[in-house]
Amino acid sequence: MQIEAGKTFDGQGWQTQPIPYGTIPRLALIHITSEAVRTQCPVIDVGDSVYAFLEALGVGNNQAARNRARKQMTALAACHMRLGRLVDRDGKKFAQTVDAKPFQQFEAWISDTGSQTALWPTSVELSAPFFEAILRTAVPLRHEALAQLTSSALALDIYSWLAHRLCRVRRGGVTISWAALAEQFGQEYNNRKYFKREFAKQLKPVLAAYPEARVTIVTGGIQLDASPPPIPKTAARRLRRMP
Repeated sequence: MQIEAGKTFDGQGWQTQPIPYGTIPRLALIHITSEAVRTQCPVIDVGDSVYAFLEALGVGNNQAARNRARKQMTALAACHMRLGRLVDRDGKKFAQTVDAKPFQQFEAWISDTGSQTALWPTSVELSAPFFEAILRTAVPLRHEALAQLTSSALALDIYSWLAHRLCRVRRGGVTISWAALAEQFGQEYNNRKYFKREFAKQLKPVLAAYPEARVTIVTGGIQLDASPPPIPKTAARRLRRMP
C-alpha cells in the first residue's frame, strides 16, 4: 500500500495535511467501517461518535487526545491510498494498481481561533468501491481486543488482518513468508531483521487478545490455520441489526 498526503479546504484555501500515522487513524477507520456496516449507509457521523469510541478504548479522554484525533482524522480524510498487487491469471502474472481512497467527501466544522483555522470533522461519505467492499468482506472486531492493543499501530494492523484472513483460510492452512509480511506491514522498517523481530513481538499481545487465532511462527514466516472470527457470525448478525 502507498499512502500520500492530501489537502483539505478550510473555507479560504487548501491546506496540506500530513500523512496519517499511529493508532488513532486506524481506530477511527475501524469505527467508521463498523458504523457503515451497522447502518448500511456510506455517510457516517464522525463528530462525537468517534471521540466517544476512542474514549471507550482509553485513548481519547482529554483535550490533547481530542486534538490529536481531530488532526489525524483530517489527515486520514485527505490522504490518497493505492494498493499494488500481483495477480496470477491463465499462467501469467499481472501487476495491478488500485485506487483505494476510502472517502469521497469530508465535512468539517470550521473553528476560527483568531490565530489559525481548525477543522473539526463532522461527517464522511465513503467512496462507492470502498463501501461495497466493506459490506462484502467486513469482519467485526472485539472492542476489548482493540483496547488491549492501543499502544501499537503494528499490533492493531496484525489483529485486523488476522481477523479478516483466518476465517477464510482453507483446510491445511497457508504459510505467509516474512518477505510477504514485510511488503504488507513493514513499510516503516528499513531493516528486514528488525521488522521480523518487531512483528513477532507484537504478535504475542495480538494472540492474547484473539485467543481463537491459530497462528504459528515457522521457518521462513508464519503458518495460518483456519480459525473462527473474533465475534461469532450469529453475534455479528445481531450487532448489524442493532439501531
